[in-house]
Amino acid sequence: MQHRFINYMKRAYVIGLSLVAVISSLAFITTNNAMRNDQTGAKVINVSGRQRMLSQEMAFFVEAMVNSPNMKTRSFYQAQLHSAIDRLKQGHSWLLGTSASKNLTKYLPADLRSASLVQQAALEQELNEFVSQANALANSNVAKLQANNSHLAAILTLSPKILTNLDATVNNYQLESEARIAAMEFVEKVFLVIILCTILGEAIFVFRPLTKSLELESDRLQKANQELDGLSRRDELTGLANRRYFNEALTATVAHAARLSEPIGFIMCDIDFFKSYNDNYGHLEGDQCLKLVAQALRNGVKRESDLLARYGGEEFAVILPGVPLAGVFQVANELSASVNAAAIPHAYSSISAQVTLSFGVTSIIPTGGMEPSQIVDKADAALYEAKRNGRNQVAAA
Repeated sequence: MQHRFINYMKRAYVIGLSLVAVISSLAFITTNNAMRNDQTGAKVINVSGRQRMLSQEMAFFVEAMVNSPNMKTRSFYQAQLHSAIDRLKQGHSWLLGTSASKNLTKYLPADLRSASLVQQAALEQELNEFVSQANALANSNVAKLQANNSHLAAILTLSPKILTNLDATVNNYQLESEARIAAMEFVEKVFLVIILCTILGEAIFVFRPLTKSLELESDRLQKANQELDGLSRRDELTGLANRRYFNEALTATVAHAARLSEPIGFIMCDIDFFKSYNDNYGHLEGDQCLKLVAQALRNGVKRESDLLARYGGEEFAVILPGVPLAGVFQVANELSASVNAAAIPHAYSSISAQVTLSFGVTSIIPTGGMEPSQIVDKADAALYEAKRNGRNQVAAA
């Protein structure tokens, strides 16, 4: 009888352990797939956003090219238009070719999925026509262009339609991402219920070591969730805080400083002649340059309370709680020295043989009701002054 009971316990233990192993594997696979899908979805949203910016740039280029009386100016905008057309085509090809962009709407409700497919078809047709009209202008004789050009009229008509459809497409991708997260949360809850039931069964009928194994698995799942949360706050390219987290942190810092009547130091900086860097070295090297600059800036930010973020494109921002203007100046100079020490080559800069940054700094004691954007605007104005005065320097506002 005892032998039979021991065999039963062994079988129950093996079954319980096998169940935990299966659940752990499924959780690992599901979490990894969710992370990959979220990364791909974020890239689709990013590319769609760039398509929106490019379509606006192209509309501006063609209008400026047609309306300018200066032939050199027309030729300049014609070259810019050629470049923008190529980038728009590349982005469109990626969106059409990636399997993720074709499957991203599968989590949407049927009515939204149907509307999304109609929007994508309309968007593809409008983009093809838009590119066709832009190509016609890009390959035209600039000296013969007239303000009443039919291609210009077609582009200006198509541009708002494309923007509307691109906005709708990005919105659908965002909705799908939220739906996938909700589905992932449901799956996690199901896993958690099964694991808890297994723990209870093993605690009652088998051995206590199984409880420890399941606790370790629960910790792993929690760590995966924390990593996912961290990804939503980090810039994918540089690893710095992203714009969304920056906005949240600045709002909280302004409110805290207003309550205590303490200053907030703030730095806005961007890479000098980064467009020339990208145009001549290529976008891959441009991305590598951004990573190196981010690392150099990270080395110059010393306090845990300070926040370094990628503000957008080649712009970076630093929040310095409790730091007066003199201290902000010192930090900005240290950041500049750190970037200079990195010695990143830039043969196409007009001021240096290596990458340099311009800095705008400010320090404000906020009052109740002050908008966080005010401190950003002041630093941005100072950054503009630094550029106007020759770049590679620090200016204050």
